[in-house]
Amino acid sequence: MMIGIFVTGFVLAAGFAAVWFSPRRGGLLQILSALDRFRFISRVEQLTDESLPSGEDQFFRVKMIGRIPTEEDNVDTDMQLEIQDITEGRSHPQQVLSADEQYRSENNAGFHFIRHNGIVPEKNSVLARWATVAQFPCHILRFSHRGRRKLMFCVSVLEAETGRKLTAAQKMIEYVYCSDGYREVHSRRCDILKSCIELAVFSCGQTPPFSRDIQSLWTTWLQEKSDLFTSAEEAEGMVEQIAENASALALEASAETLLAYGQGTDVFLALELALQTAGFYGNVTLDMYQRLARIVKMLQIRQDRFLAMAQKVLLSSGCHIEEPSYLLGISPDMDEASFRKRLNEEYRKWNARVTHPDAQIRDQADRVLTLIANIRTQRFQTCS
Repeated sequence: MMIGIFVTGFVLAAGFAAVWFSPRRGGLLQILSALDRFRFISRVEQLTDESLPSGEDQFFRVKMIGRIPTEEDNVDTDMQLEIQDITEGRSHPQQVLSADEQYRSENNAGFHFIRHNGIVPEKNSVLARWATVAQFPCHILRFSHRGRRKLMFCVSVLEAETGRKLTAAQKMIEYVYCSDGYREVHSRRCDILKSCIELAVFSCGQTPPFSRDIQSLWTTWLQEKSDLFTSAEEAEGMVEQIAENASALALEASAETLLAYGQGTDVFLALELALQTAGFYGNVTLDMYQRLARIVKMLQIRQDRFLAMAQKVLLSSGCHIEEPSYLLGISPDMDEASFRKRLNEEYRKWNARVTHPDAQIRDQADRVLTLIANIRTQRFQTCS
């Protein structure tokens, strides 16, 4: 009997030691901690403040209680809170973003909150009452997708001096997110910006392959306008794909995407990029101008807005304009009265800018006034 007890004890001890020094040690510690009535745990509450407007009245309150193990007395500690979206499984967590800078790290939009917790006076001190880790509004959070989400709240106590984790607890809750997720928004935004680049490719009137310099212009623009959610590799890959398929672009579809899903200013972003692309080649031909005019028509942009943007972008680029009269809104079929009226309007507008405090605008004014003088001379010689 004694031998059986001894053998059983030895086997259990050996099994415990094998697990203790194996990768399963974490699971064993979790089981043992569950037997501790003072184990460190957390909880998450969802509160409603009816005094606040709808959409801003929901809050998360995160609390903690239990033992905080330290190796010595009087250890200064910090409290850290992180949130993971584990809807697609713990092995594929999605980042939860924060719209409030107070709840994120300096260079990352992901939710991250840390604050000073205070001194733990003795080794293995027990926090006997529930203490609030953080309380924050739900509407500052951004999730990858709309709908019911499984959220894992991770509360950690850190040694303030070293950042070493002393203890931690996790709590999973479900939350219904009613807005579009950031991945959905990003995907739709990419479609809009892709349409802008497709229109820019059309505007230059060039055939593939495109130079690395012009593709670099489109790639940099794409990264900037996507709020840096698109990596350099993703942006470069998207631009290369558009450039390779330039001959098969469906311009009407690109314009429809912008008009249907874009914001009010997106059509002007598209036009600005098209103008920058045309100016990049250093010579704006009549064909390029006609292509730009087609884009303007598809995007339903007013002629006066087009002329204002074309003058601003193309005159700033220093490029040669093959038919400058078009830049002033003058067409060959204009009668004499309309021609004079239009030219006088442009003259008054730009003559008023000759003394502008911005040197770039003064240079633009000088160039336009020179263009106007040349156009007057050419018209006079033609009429003579």
